Amino acid sequence: MHYSKLYFLKEDNMSFQCKFAVPLFMVLSFFMLSVLDFDLALAEDPTSKEQLFIFELNRARHNPTQFQTENSLSVDLSAVAAQPPLAVNGDLTGSAGFKAQEMADNNYFAHESPISGWPNALARSFGYNLASFLDDNTNNIESIAAGFNPVTDWTQPLTPLVTLIVDEGVPSLGHRIHLLAMNSFNQRFREIGVGYGSNSSSTLKNYWVIHTGFDDNDGPFLTGVVYSDANGNSRFDLNEGLSGVTVSVVGGIPTTTNSAGGWSIRSGSGSKTVQCSGGSFVGAGTANFTVGSDNLEVDFISGNSSGVVNFGAGGGIVTTTTSTIPPTTQPIAATITANNSSGTVNLNVGGNLSVDCSLDSGSFAGQNADWWVAAETPSGWFYFDVGSKLWVLAGSSHTDLFSTFQGPLFDLSPFEVLNTSGLSAGTYTFYFAVDTNMNGVLDLGELFFDFVVVNITP
Repeated sequence: MHYSKLYFLKEDNMSFQCKFAVPLFMVLSFFMLSVLDFDLALAEDPTSKEQLFIFELNRARHNPTQFQTENSLSVDLSAVAAQPPLAVNGDLTGSAGFKAQEMADNNYFAHESPISGWPNALARSFGYNLASFLDDNTNNIESIAAGFNPVTDWTQPLTPLVTLIVDEGVPSLGHRIHLLAMNSFNQRFREIGVGYGSNSSSTLKNYWVIHTGFDDNDGPFLTGVVYSDANGNSRFDLNEGLSGVTVSVVGGIPTTTNSAGGWSIRSGSGSKTVQCSGGSFVGAGTANFTVGSDNLEVDFISGNSSGVVNFGAGGGIVTTTTSTIPPTTQPIAATITANNSSGTVNLNVGGNLSVDCSLDSGSFAGQNADWWVAAETPSGWFYFDVGSKLWVLAGSSHTDLFSTFQGPLFDLSPFEVLNTSGLSAGTYTFYFAVDTNMNGVLDLGELFFDFVVVNITP
């Protein structure tokens, strides 16, 4: 599932904005300059504040309710499931930092840049091996926030992070869903880069960009921070990171911490021992644990012989109490599967394919909407006509599509829209979407959708 929404808030003449990803469903054309045209940098180390953003986000993902309590959030995160940490990546750090400063210097706030194009393509231009089925000409990876306010400091990472997670004024809760991985699509992300840019002459002055990513070689990462706990709170804080410290998985290739103390290593599953030493780290640290299919956070405090796994004894995790904050708006959850599977499904020619759609209408039950069931195929774009229960060729572009149904949103149990063994070889991408502006037009700002890719081979 994926979401798109823009909002603008004002507080006593101080402003901030947030925006989330333009869906893959809307593959828009644009003029994209080549890497050589704007002389992009290579992978970059995060600054201390950018690394701190990642650390705090990973703490929020690990224990959403505790994050809510610590920061006195006006929303209830008690129903949000814990998610594994995202691993810091230099390529994504580079693309996010470039985009943040580009917006600041050119005084704009948008996912599609007039200079560097769409986020998917920008991440690839910085060397990130983004999953091949994600199109260049769109955004599946980016959340952005910008603003200034002398009461809440927008130069520090907690302000934009809290703003994006609260998502006030955004019915789709797109930023929260992206960063806290509240649906199956966003749970595929493994890595992250955060960028901060500023320009006192720009309208919003402080700009933050978050790029998340996953590649075709899916597998878990070990990630974390190495730091000197200057204030003794057993938690990574600004400017505490130690650079140039060696971190290694026994039997594997070591890495060194970045300039802000962050590190990540791709890992297989099984029992692992991670060791930390060298540089300005006092003594040596060791952590033993078992890796499954999820990323793991392993942090080392200088002078401590034991690492902290998934914020176990450190990281500021404390016992929580039941929240009394009333539930917030529940988003729409559109789901589409092929042969009862999501993501990517592989079939041989002649194999049977069944495609099903379902919908949880959340707090939007009864609201009028356009319903879309469509497929991009080797022969063009098709849409599902609910009256005839047939797939109809629309044309060569998604702009030729007709809505499948127009009417109130309701909870839809799995509904079969295709059952066939007659598809020829090729790649077929099936989409199920609803948008809450019932006008027969795909409205980006109100679109909730899911997709599944089917590869059929001879």
